[in-house]
Amino acid sequence: MKTIKIVLAAVIMIMVSSCAPKMHFPVSDIAPAADITLTKKLDDHNNYEINLTAKNLAAVDRLAPYKNTYVLWIVTTTGEIKNAGQLNVKNAKKAELETLTSFDFYEAFITAEEEGDILEPQGLEITRVTFK
Repeated sequence: MKTIKIVLAAVIMIMVSSCAPKMHFPVSDIAPAADITLTKKLDDHNNYEINLTAKNLAAVDRLAPYKNTYVLWIVTTTGEIKNAGQLNVKNAKKAELETLTSFDFYEAFITAEEEGDILEPQGLEITRVTFK
């Protein structure tokens, strides 16, 4: 009975983790110390939960040229580029973004921008990841 419980717990953990793929952004030439991960999960209302965590991401005001914010962009399955939101920089060691979108997407990238509420990327691309 104990073995069955252990196997069942392992199967549940695998199922839960497979529902939220975690992608690691590649090392950026612009922010080489940054360790950035993104998870994408479909919720009960058919929206996609996005959770992005960036550790050791350089402050945008230290970039050349100077910028004001980091923005996460998604490339939808129909090929549209959508602004998913601004990263909330808590301190020099951590930045986060938690948001919802109704758009399914296969690619995400981060840019440094003058403003966060723009409709298309205009600034410096920091890094990009494609979901498998």
